[in-house]
Amino acid sequence: MRTLLAITEQPGPAGALVLSATGELDGQTGVDLGRSVGTAARRPEVREIILLLTAVTFLDAGGLTALIGCRSATAALDVRFRVRDARGVVSRVLDITGPWPWAAG
Repeated sequence: MRTLLAITEQPGPAGALVLSATGELDGQTGVDLGRSVGTAARRPEVREIILLLTAVTFLDAGGLTALIGCRSATAALDVRFRVRDARGVVSRVLDITGPWPWAAG
């Protein structure tokens, strides 16, 4: 079975964690994204999560719902959530359905 969405992490600026997603973001893979973001947001040293969508090639309504869920979950934990570097069709979907102040560039 092939992985449709891979998520890697790296440290960001002080208090921030950068998650990089690669692949397709839909309702099915959004569950994995939500789990990764939720786990990261519960770390005491994390005050901000930056999700890079540079290598995401597909985003549908289920994926958008997952992003909104990530935003809500992190806000409940007082962790800032930002989405960055969307490209191509992913950027277009965000533009059409937005504005999303937490999803820029």
